[in-house]
Amino acid sequence: MIFRGFPTSLRFLGQRGGLPRLRSSLSTQRTSRKSTKTAVSRYAASAKTDRAETSGTERAVTDALTEEFRAQLEAQAKKDAAAGVYNQDGAAAALRAAQMQKAVSPDRDTAIRQASRVLAAGAFQTSGQLTTRLSGLPYTVTVSRSAYRTAAEVTDQRGERIASYDSRTGAWRAQTTRAEAQFATAASAIYDEAYRAARTPAAAASGFDQRV
Repeated sequence: MIFRGFPTSLRFLGQRGGLPRLRSSLSTQRTSRKSTKTAVSRYAASAKTDRAETSGTERAVTDALTEEFRAQLEAQAKKDAAAGVYNQDGAAAALRAAQMQKAVSPDRDTAIRQASRVLAAGAFQTSGQLTTRLSGLPYTVTVSRSAYRTAAEVTDQRGERIASYDSRTGAWRAQTTRAEAQFATAASAIYDEAYRAARTPAAAASGFDQRV
């Protein structure tokens, strides 16, 4: 999915520098132990966050695979199998897309409209980076500008990227989330299983399967 956006300039965010300092071997050893402890703590916190995100993603996918949706998808699979045409007229794909948009996908359209207004504001004059929360949404847009390009990305409340912009193409692109990818895989599996089960013995024996 591609959306047209608007380039802009950004204010400069300065960076502080400093001179390197020599440390004794004892100081280095103490620092190393402290760094190791910090790294372990960060890893544990990251693992906990990953587990929470995975659990949230699986729950969203499970909730989206309702009995009504499964029944519709399986009915379409049986209809397609009877005609001997996999995903006949794109009906199964349309069912999957509609359910994903309704129950799984983030509100990209609103997010991109708001992020485009940030890009078009023109309030920032030099190279740098800007991060701001989108109004009324649990999403954040980060805009980066250099002498050669302006880029932006929208992330959700878990920090997962849902859309990105590049001034070299002048367009927004949707970024597939983990939940969307898992839902697409699960829905395809439901359809495929029902399609195979509904194929006539003759078609199954011959391996006939017209895919479009």
